[in-house]
Amino acid sequence: PQEARERLAMLKVEEMRERAQAAEGIGGDAAPSEWWQWLPGLLGLPVEIDQGAITQRPWCTWILGALILGLSILGFYDHENAVQTFGMIPAQAGRYYGLTLLSSFFLHGSVVHLLSNLYFFMTFADNIEDFLGKRRFLLLLLAATVSGDLLHILGNPQSPIPCIGASGGISGLLAFYALQFPRCRLGFFMPRRAFAGGWFRLPVWLWFGGWA
Repeated sequence: PQEARERLAMLKVEEMRERAQAAEGIGGDAAPSEWWQWLPGLLGLPVEIDQGAITQRPWCTWILGALILGLSILGFYDHENAVQTFGMIPAQAGRYYGLTLLSSFFLHGSVVHLLSNLYFFMTFADNIEDFLGKRRFLLLLLAATVSGDLLHILGNPQSPIPCIGASGGISGLLAFYALQFPRCRLGFFMPRRAFAGGWFRLPVWLWFGGWA
């Protein structure tokens, strides 16, 4: 019947569309929709392409981002003293009742170190907070931060060199993001392909595997 043929044709079109979308999961034009996303793209940083909009304001992400920025900048004024005092030293991991496991999270070694960590945190943390809720998001970040410190201590138990930076906690967030949103895609700007649009996209799970 004509109606059945029309339905079959629509199903075939839908199947072709899904196959095309699957084929575009790697590669293809992925220019971001927001003008400001070009800046991190030009710097070689990943840009979220098709992550869904968040449903609530990520207050924890914003507050923690502001603390990371403010405390790191404050530490730059007397950097050596700040790092020695609040950095996590494996040989003295119990200092201040172990609070350096957390205070070291808010210090960074340079402006580039600070801005790169802050970009990754602000890019991915808001989606995770929206998915988990504020309490579970904070617990995840705390567990990732402390786990990163403990692994560093196990690998360098006698080291007197302070360890600083939010990388341990952010690594845990990236791992959770890649596992929870594996089909989301990230855009990358490729200067050599600038004549063809320059943007390339990868599924987040593939990018995370390469990053790890």
